[in-house]
Amino acid sequence: MTPPNVIQVAVLKYPIDTEQRVIVCDPPLTGIITLPNTDATILFFTDLNVEGIGFPEMAFVNEIISENEGVLLIQRGSNGSWTYKHAAGVKILSGPPPNFVEFDPSGPCDVSPWDQIVNSGNGNLWYCPTSTQVWTRQSY
Repeated sequence: MTPPNVIQVAVLKYPIDTEQRVIVCDPPLTGIITLPNTDATILFFTDLNVEGIGFPEMAFVNEIISENEGVLLIQRGSNGSWTYKHAAGVKILSGPPPNFVEFDPSGPCDVSPWDQIVNSGNGNLWYCPTSTQVWTRQSY
């Protein structure tokens, strides 16, 4: 199982429109916590959308339909984000709510408990390396 403070990265296996709530992630995400749990896993679609406008989308996981196949039922447009069409191949970041913030961190950091965070406004992924304990931007 993936540690709870690590952001997982998967890709959207098939395109989805604005109304679609069932998605397939590749590779399948692990350690998913579903609603109504207050620590329900957040999914963050890293693209703007297929039209090239808008902002990244966030979603909660309602149900794991098939863990082995990566099939999830999601609640789209979470945390005030809009729902958009997404193309196959779009990267999805997955993690618990405290890992998603609305700023880019800077300066010193403490590796516990959240050593990776995502800026939900711009999609930047940050981590706190134990060697430097300074927030560092990470690619995905």
